[in-house]
Amino acid sequence: MRHSSATVVTQHNGYVVRWPWKPAQPNLPSNLALCISRLHLLKQYDSIFKEQLALSIIELVDPTKRANGSLVHYLPHHPVINLHKASTKMSTVYDASAKTKNNCSLNDCLYRGPVLLPDLSFLQLNLAQPDREVTRFLWIHNLSQPPSPKNLVTYRFARVPFGKISSPFLLGAIIKHHLEQHESPISKQLWRNLYVDNVFLSASTFDEAKSLYFESKEIFSDASMNLREFISNNEAFNQFLQQEGNPQQKSTKILGIKWNNICDILSFSLPTYSATVLTKRSILKFIASIYDPLGLISPILVLPKLLLQKLWKTSLSWDDDLTNELEDEWFSIIKNWDNQIISVKRLIDISHSTPIRPHCFVDASGHTYGAVAYLRMVDIISQNISTRISFSKNRLCPIKEMTIPKLELMALVIGARKVPEHTVFGHLSSPDNPADIISRGSTPYELINSKLWWEGSPWLQSDASLWPNNISFTLSDIADKDDETTEHNFNALATTCENKFTNFINSTRYSSFNSLLNVICHILYFIFRCSKNSAIHKILQRYIDSTPVTPSSRRIATLYVFKISQNIHPPPDHEINELRLHRDELGIWRAQSRLDLNTSNYDIQFPVYLNRSCHITSLFILNIHNTLTQFWNHHDLTIWVRYPLNVRICRQVKHGYVSLHAWPQGPSTAI
Repeated sequence: MRHSSATVVTQHNGYVVRWPWKPAQPNLPSNLALCISRLHLLKQYDSIFKEQLALSIIELVDPTKRANGSLVHYLPHHPVINLHKASTKMSTVYDASAKTKNNCSLNDCLYRGPVLLPDLSFLQLNLAQPDREVTRFLWIHNLSQPPSPKNLVTYRFARVPFGKISSPFLLGAIIKHHLEQHESPISKQLWRNLYVDNVFLSASTFDEAKSLYFESKEIFSDASMNLREFISNNEAFNQFLQQEGNPQQKSTKILGIKWNNICDILSFSLPTYSATVLTKRSILKFIASIYDPLGLISPILVLPKLLLQKLWKTSLSWDDDLTNELEDEWFSIIKNWDNQIISVKRLIDISHSTPIRPHCFVDASGHTYGAVAYLRMVDIISQNISTRISFSKNRLCPIKEMTIPKLELMALVIGARKVPEHTVFGHLSSPDNPADIISRGSTPYELINSKLWWEGSPWLQSDASLWPNNISFTLSDIADKDDETTEHNFNALATTCENKFTNFINSTRYSSFNSLLNVICHILYFIFRCSKNSAIHKILQRYIDSTPVTPSSRRIATLYVFKISQNIHPPPDHEINELRLHRDELGIWRAQSRLDLNTSNYDIQFPVYLNRSCHITSLFILNIHNTLTQFWNHHDLTIWVRYPLNVRICRQVKHGYVSLHAWPQGPSTAI
């Protein structure tokens, strides 16, 4: 504003202003050569139409005439320039979606059709005469004259052009039909490995590569389609291609990723943030400019995405300036990004390996969850083991907070979708889990130097017998009793971690005993579904049906909850003596009740011990009172809670609190 006020000049016909130049003298070139070269592009654009006219791709048409009964439609067009392409640096884009107000476009009038194959050689398909009239477009006859009616020429397409909504389907259907006519292994390989305008073929020897080259070109030449721009990672084959008229380059792009075929590496070049104003829109554009379809560098994007998610939680709109605090956070994330290049080996050599085994790792944190997969190969001759990253995918946690167990399960879903059905599940610690890098995020420098990320967990390099197996699931069977006794006895699930009992449920997070049981029932059901063809599956199938929550599964879950309580609050020595506590076959502490030994109910005769200060005890008492509609009735003495009970709980469910004296054993008829 000071500059504007100091430089503005008032004249009789208005104001005269100066450009607000930056303080440093800018090194601004004249751009004369650039402007002249842009003018030459108009002639190059004109040469495209002349070339297509000579090749019968387009044809002249009288604008005053039309084919009988045919619609007439004109297509707007504009040039697109890509100087990085080896060929076709300038191409023409026809806008079949252009329409005026209250009218439809050509694409609106056509079916899309299933996309069998995206854009490849559309101009090789001839278009029927009646359908050519809707592909008309205008061009200038004399470039030195203005576009007057007399200086306009009308063309129309004689072949299927790119950009129409039905074009991908038409091309895909024709190529599929054409390849099906050639009953050969190469035709099937071509169809499986054809994507967009790239064909991926692999060969083990030079002669095999030459055979693929000639056969593939011959197959497509029968459909008047020309396969060109062949490139290989083999130097000898590249020399052969050059002799065949295929100019070779040191690098190219394959599905949008830069590939150096000499070194056979894929390169990811991190962009430089060049926007003058830092907004939510510019940050999203910056993140979206990084193309990584396989997720090979996905941990780098975690921190930028987290900041973008933070912006969504604020009241900032798309083009509002960020606060100083948010700006500092953003630039601290990308301060080492400028022109950083990450290179990844492309080739995974399986020619001398035993069957490849995929290994998938998953993890979740409070803000991110994801999975990363590796291929493990063992050389047949040397028995050397090698591993390579093949895929990764991560997602940010929803803005609405979720529990870590649920996020872990969502990460497991991502991984399970990428591995075969017959999968063995295991567990390992965070330092050995490469998916932990996904859940935390990484800087470019850390990721480049992370052997854990590129090669996977270190134990993958060892024999399978040495792999960690910290978690296993076992069932302990209750001793067989007569029919009346075993009717109320169930097997309990015990989880062992290095032969020690493990509490994998935080009971303090639950306010309802039923909710706690339901969660454990679902965990048991998951173990049942994932442990097919194993001993634990055969044991669980006696108690778990087609649904997670059943009376028998709730009984197993209840015993497990009691085991959790006793593990957290074991009985002290004096209570063991006073209550005559003993461990049953499952290792659960039980007390000697007042009933004689003739009772048929084992749980009533020997109730389970619960500590009064345990949260599970409070949940269980509340559950009993809620079940009995908050009226005090005698409940089966299956649980023994050591006096004094939790006074706060008792006041909520009882009007008074009375301590009980020791009673002698009573007859079974007292039940």
